[in-house]
Amino acid sequence: MTSPFSSALYEAFPALEELKVVTKSKGSWRQSHWWKIWSWAVSTRWDLVIDMRSSMLSLCLLSKRRKTFRGVSGRHMVSQFTDFMQRSQPLSPKIWYGQNDANEALAMLSSSGPYVVVAPFSNWGPKDWPIHCYVSLLNHAVFDGYTIILTGISRDAPVANALQALVDQINRPIINLFDWGHLRHMLPIFERSALFIGSDSGLMHLSASTQCPTVGLFGPTDAVRYGPWRNTVIQAPGEKMKSLSAEVVVGHVKQLLPMQELSEDSA
Repeated sequence: MTSPFSSALYEAFPALEELKVVTKSKGSWRQSHWWKIWSWAVSTRWDLVIDMRSSMLSLCLLSKRRKTFRGVSGRHMVSQFTDFMQRSQPLSPKIWYGQNDANEALAMLSSSGPYVVVAPFSNWGPKDWPIHCYVSLLNHAVFDGYTIILTGISRDAPVANALQALVDQINRPIINLFDWGHLRHMLPIFERSALFIGSDSGLMHLSASTQCPTVGLFGPTDAVRYGPWRNTVIQAPGEKMKSLSAEVVVGHVKQLLPMQELSEDSA
C-alpha cells in the first residue's frame, strides 16, 4: 500500500500480488485516506501486517502477527530497518525494474556517455543547493568529457525559471530528463552513470541503491539518518545550503570521478 508518486517503485517487485495505491485526502474520517485503507483491509484476516508509519490503523486490522516500525534519531534508517526485520546482516536496498523500463530509459540517452546525473531539486527548498553553485560546479574541468543528465520534477524548483537558468549556463553536453518517465526509469540510467550529485531526495536514495557512486548534499536534514546508504555525504556548514562552496564539492568529486581523456576535437 503506497502513494501514487511511489507506486512505480513497487510495480516490478517479483513477489508482488497486489499493489494498493491511495491518495492522501483531508476531511472527516469517512472522507480521509485512512478510511479508504481501513475499508479495503478490514475484511481480510492477514498473516502479517507491517506498519512503517507507526499509525493507529494497523491496530484496527485482524492479523496473526503485527510489526510496527518506530524510528529513532542517531542511526541510519537502513540500520534501523535491519534491526526491525531482525536481520543479522545489513539490508541492501534494491528496486526492481523490467526490460521495457530499461529500453525506454536508455533510448533517452542521446550520447554514449560517460554520464553524471544531477538532481538539483527536492520537495523542500531549504534542502536544495543554489543554482549558481551547481553552475560553478558543473562547469569545472573535473567534468570535462562527461555528459550531464538532469533529472527531477520541475515544480520542485524554487522559482519558475530555475531549471532553464541551469540548462542555459552549463557549458557541456546536457540530457534533460526533468518531468520525464517514472522513478523506475532512472534505475538503469544510474547503473550506467559514473556519479550522482543532488539534494537529499528520493532520487538520491535510488541512485545509492544501484551502486552508482552517490554524493548527497545536506543542509538542514539529518544526514546520519537519511544520508545515501554507504555513500558520500557533504554537509553544508551551519546547515545552510548556500554556505556550501562549489570548491568543497569539487574536492569530493575528484576522489570519485575518473578523469576523461579528451580528443583533440573536444578539447
